[in-house]
Amino acid sequence: MKQRDEYIVECKVHNPRPVNLICDATFYGKRKDKLGTLVFKDIPIQMCHFHQKKIVQRYITLRPKLEAGKDFKKIVSRLTRTTEKNFIILILESELHIEV
Repeated sequence: MKQRDEYIVECKVHNPRPVNLICDATFYGKRKDKLGTLVFKDIPIQMCHFHQKKIVQRYITLRPKLEAGKDFKKIVSRLTRTTEKNFIILILESELHIEV
């Protein structure tokens, strides 16, 4: 039977795996000097579709009277259910009043 001092313990080599850090932040308002925009200044910020729709709604109201406002409301209402390519086509159609 071996004594405690007779055992040879191999050194463990620790190879940590790379870690990807994902930050999620919510920004309110449009001031650029807020702490969040200063901390994440090199990271592109994208506003969620809900807040984009709410901002447009605030400016054109729920029942726009002008034809341009009505077209814009239709486009923005489809924002969450469309692709980037189709969204650009919708904008071009409304700007130029043409069918693409």
